[in-house]
Amino acid sequence: MPFDQRFQNLLRDYGGAPKRWPVGWRLLWRLVLCHQADLARQLASAQAEERQLGQMMSALPELAISDDFQARLMAVTSRRQVQPVSNRWQVSAWGMGMTTALASVMLGFLLGAGGLLAPLDNPDGFEFDSDATYEVSDWLSEDAE
Repeated sequence: MPFDQRFQNLLRDYGGAPKRWPVGWRLLWRLVLCHQADLARQLASAQAEERQLGQMMSALPELAISDDFQARLMAVTSRRQVQPVSNRWQVSAWGMGMTTALASVMLGFLLGAGGLLAPLDNPDGFEFDSDATYEVSDWLSEDAE
């Protein structure tokens, strides 16, 4: 890209104030403009346009927000924001996996600890068996043989 095209892009992107330019251009701009009269004219033109734009902007009346408009804005922001119904019931894959794992743990605990619970037909004759030979583990060991 030719140097003058890069300078035009610099003026377009950063404007005519060298303090807004990238560091490399800020260091070289005086040297470049001393040797390139055309680029110096472009810079002066960009700076004049910016001054004119600044004067136009300062001449504009300041916008005032009415009390009624401020009250309407406050009413909108103070309302409770409700999420769509479809988002409430969506469950992520991680959530489904965690639910399945916890259900498996609970089922395993209930099946394994079944020997700790008193039978419903004879709760008075129940004795706690602490040798870890429960009905489920016996049943599993018979299938393995």
